Parts: sequence; C-alpha cells; structure tokens
Amino acid sequence: MSPNDDALDAKTNAVAGESIPAELLSVMRRDLAKQYQISDLLGRGGMSLVFLAQEVELNRQVAIKVLPLQLLDRADAAERFEREGKISASLDHPHIVPISASARRAPSCGIR
Repeated sequence: MSPNDDALDAKTNAVAGESIPAELLSVMRRDLAKQYQISDLLGRGGMSLVFLAQEVELNRQVAIKVLPLQLLDRADAAERFEREGKISASLDHPHIVPISASARRAPSCGIR
C-alpha cells in the first residue's frame, strides 16, 4: 500500500458522497497496481463505479469501470456488464468513449 492510498480513500469517499467499500478498493489495488494508478472516483450508476486512473505503461489517463463486488454473485449482472462492454466497443462515435480493453479479474470485478 502506498502513502497515497489513504488520500485516495478520503478523496474517493468525498466525491461519491458515501464510502466505497474498503474491500473493493483493496481488490482493485491488488489486481491493477502494475498497470494502473487509480486516482479518483468519477461517478457511480446503478450497476457500476467509474474511476479515473493513469495507465502506467502508456502514460495516459483512462477511465476504469468496475462492477461492485456485491453484484459479482449475480450471474445476470456480470453477463449484462460484459455484454455492455462488447456493444460499447463495437460503436464508433465522437460522443461515445472508446473501449480499449475489457477483462474479468476473478475474484474482483469486470474492468474496462
């Protein structure tokens, strides 16, 4: 864990207006630490959370969309999340964010 982790927790919680489960942040840090530096929570919807991150290898900002841990047990939620990623990746429009990657990182979350 880096010194910035506590700052991320506080900043993330302040942006969201409520706490992000420590378990989710821990899993994301563990699974993504080599590829991404997660900095802020950009938003949340009914089925997902979107974080701002820095892609380490390409030195660029990316958005990472994750399915919360509590929805992973629901097969329909994971399937819907994956289907959304595939459909979004097939679209090419200036007002739609392009999808550069999709992955399922067991036991944590689907990530785009």
